[in-house]
Amino acid sequence: MARFSYLLLPLLLWQCHTAVEEIPISGPAYSGPLTYTGGDRFARTERTIALGQKLFNDPNLSIDSTISCASCHKADAYFSDPGKALSVGLEGTPTQRNASALVNLAWHPYFFAEGGVRNLELSSFVPINNRHEFGRELHDVVEGLMEDPCYVLEFSEAFGSQPISDAQFVTALAHYMAGLQHYDSPYDQWLSGDSRALGPDAHIGLELFETHCTSCHSGPQLSSFAIATNGLPTNADYGRMNLTNNAEDSGAFKIPTLRGIALTYPYMHDGSYADLDTVLRTYNKVRALGLTGKELAHLKAFLNTLH
Repeated sequence: MARFSYLLLPLLLWQCHTAVEEIPISGPAYSGPLTYTGGDRFARTERTIALGQKLFNDPNLSIDSTISCASCHKADAYFSDPGKALSVGLEGTPTQRNASALVNLAWHPYFFAEGGVRNLELSSFVPINNRHEFGRELHDVVEGLMEDPCYVLEFSEAFGSQPISDAQFVTALAHYMAGLQHYDSPYDQWLSGDSRALGPDAHIGLELFETHCTSCHSGPQLSSFAIATNGLPTNADYGRMNLTNNAEDSGAFKIPTLRGIALTYPYMHDGSYADLDTVLRTYNKVRALGLTGKELAHLKAFLNTLH
């Protein structure tokens, strides 16, 4: 009987797992093609998403139980770390870069400032292995989860198998992060056909934006996602060159999305620009745009419609 029960449990878990409805990732018609659709190994379900959210907010994943993903990616600021040039990691140590916003990640072709990670699942490895962030090896984290009966049960319910695997861990986080979408700004309403969603100043700002900014910040995600230099000082951060060792990549970074930009200050890879006014004045000077103070105010009015 004991052996029968042992064999029956995986069958019941499999039946429960297969009965759960898969949740696809989708956006509005104008959002463009997805680069991540949920992965091809595990179904994206309410359980995998909920598990990923729990992991995202769990400080016990870090080596001293003080740092979670949510420590540096705040839900009320497009999952950025507003007000901090560099986020604080283990033992109060500053991290290397300004925390990027986690917005519409299912439409991003790659991740991190150098663009060195091309898979949303694999993006979890970077902060976990970073000695200033989680300070651990991924497999050590997973082994720790296996000692927690609640996590063992939740992983079994989400994925229908035991033991917990590294692949299940990174998939759960990816399933959650892929759902961090924001398509409800005044600009989105305008894209959806509501001509009244943008005020007069923002309309003028949009025209200026389309003239001067869309070579880099184009499309519905307001980024071409190219890796490029912007002509501004990099404070000895070599950017893409750290990966390629190619001098031509010195100071090159992934062009960030501008969605939610007013809430994700300070700006640049190192958080060296405190506010939008500083950014706009600097670009106006460095790129010789020739915009007046009033035009810069209009441009800022448009950027304030992106959240």
